[in-house]
Amino acid sequence: MKHLLLCFFLFVMTYLPLAHPQTGESQELSIIRSIDDLDLPSSYNDASEICLPEDLKVFRDFTVISENRAIDLFNKFKKNPNARNRVAGGKCAVRRRYIQNYLRNKGISSGSLYIQCPSNRGRLRMIDQVTGRRYTFSNFHDTNILSVKSIGSSVFDVQFKDSPVTLSSYLAQIETSQKLKPLRNRASEDRGYCYWSIR
Repeated sequence: MKHLLLCFFLFVMTYLPLAHPQTGESQELSIIRSIDDLDLPSSYNDASEICLPEDLKVFRDFTVISENRAIDLFNKFKKNPNARNRVAGGKCAVRRRYIQNYLRNKGISSGSLYIQCPSNRGRLRMIDQVTGRRYTFSNFHDTNILSVKSIGSSVFDVQFKDSPVTLSSYLAQIETSQKLKPLRNRASEDRGYCYWSIR
């Protein structure tokens, strides 16, 4: 019996750390509610006023890059299996972290666009660019955001977009199936909203 317990203890100590590497950041996965082939609602160009207030000033610490460089970087990421996975899964935070670290190593300061749905009631619907399937997430989504000259905010969601898009158009597409507000405008009586923030 003692030998069995000793073997079990050695197994746990040897393999458990490999299964859950300590990176200093949460390895939480986004919860996939469904994968379906239903069409997404028709999107519109700009997010609503309640979703995107005009006084947004969060990009002052970001490195401003040219539009051509942004497109070149995005196209490189599309071919990188760490930035665009064969299966989207719930690994958006892992992809975002990889892209942000890559950009940092290139001297580009960027951020995270984080969308959270309290109590897992969200309906974040997006089209995976690899499989063409429509994913619906329920708890959160995490992706990259940069500052691009002449465009302003540019969302780099390599898994779910085919090119960089403005923050307003990105939120507008999500808003067709999910009510959104900036986190700072959250009210305790709100029901059915998801909240976005940039960090």
